[in-house]
Amino acid sequence: MTPGANGVLGPNQAIELIDGSAYVEEPDGTWLHYASESGVGPKASPMFELAHNNVAGNTADQILSLATGLTQASQPDGTTLYTGTIPNLDTNRGKAPSEDEILRIIDDLRAGTNAPGFHDGVQFRMTVGPDGLMRQISLTYQQQDTGSTANEGTYTWTITYSRLGSTPPITPPATSTPTPPAIWSPGTPCTSPCGG
Repeated sequence: MTPGANGVLGPNQAIELIDGSAYVEEPDGTWLHYASESGVGPKASPMFELAHNNVAGNTADQILSLATGLTQASQPDGTTLYTGTIPNLDTNRGKAPSEDEILRIIDDLRAGTNAPGFHDGVQFRMTVGPDGLMRQISLTYQQQDTGSTANEGTYTWTITYSRLGSTPPITPPATSTPTPPAIWSPGTPCTSPCGG
């Protein structure tokens, strides 16, 4: 998986998960090899989570189940375009956010967490190929009443999938540096108010 120019690891740095072993690309193009994805640490771990959940293929149905005003239109290229609105949550969601990154972002926008201001619903567009596989999803939302004019306006977040159903076999990088096993710990809990 290559997250693109704005990935948390750096521009276009990739991750690979092969037979339980994890590989993380470094900024200089070299690869680190982890015996298990549990050792990649908190920065790269969410990317592996996203990869697992995307492969499971449940995201499209879950997004469609949240939508109101759902429309479906056949396109000349054989794809189907779904559009609709995912309404805001009027109450506390009362449950842990999804493990899927796309659903987590939708949940945050609906609840107004991790994305300041009022979003007035999330408009989505989902393109599905003739093979039933999701090709692209876009989420568009307004940020209003954020307290900062620099944060206000219309934002669109898009994920595009390619080579679906025809991905070549995934092979490990030709060379990689083995990493020692690591145990990640959240650190010592605060005994007084944290941060001061």
